[in-house]
Amino acid sequence: SDSEMETTSKKKQNAEAMKSNRISKYDKNQEDFEFQYREQCRHLSEKELVALLSHDNFNLSLEAAKALLLIGGSKVIKLAQADSYNNSYKRRVLAAFILGQIRLNTKEEKNSLKILYDLALNDQSAIVRSYAVLSFGQRCKGIKNKNLDSLLALAQKTILDKSFKVRANTAIALSMFDYEVSIPLLIKL
Repeated sequence: SDSEMETTSKKKQNAEAMKSNRISKYDKNQEDFEFQYREQCRHLSEKELVALLSHDNFNLSLEAAKALLLIGGSKVIKLAQADSYNNSYKRRVLAAFILGQIRLNTKEEKNSLKILYDLALNDQSAIVRSYAVLSFGQRCKGIKNKNLDSLLALAQKTILDKSFKVRANTAIALSMFDYEVSIPLLIKL
């Protein structure tokens, strides 16, 4: 009957509304935590930020890495390059993140791309590989970048990775520039 269909329709609408509220509540909580972590890191010294990179809470460590990006400089770059070989996969993830974002001179960029390439292909941790391929893509952003061929060579391998996250970040890295040669690789996904 019409009233039963109307009741069922209202129940579905209510269920959708409740689901939507839960999601937005979750998102709001996440934003609150991110803001708190950002504020916590904002006034810390470089030494204190480096210590936070090993914190149990990865999101807090990520905010510390973002704060270190703002500080920049050769000390932060050397730390990230060294952390690329750290026993902790979290530190390797943060190192890949930093190396993908920080301002580098030509020599530092060459070394960092080599590190990211190696991490993207050979790291035991899928999350490290996924961050590394995305960071490599960040470094190659822009159609006139001289490292596009290296990114394409990397993507031909990472597109076959057993981890969905690595393959997804490969697609994101390839989509950062308008280059026709990347289309066949994206289609493979």
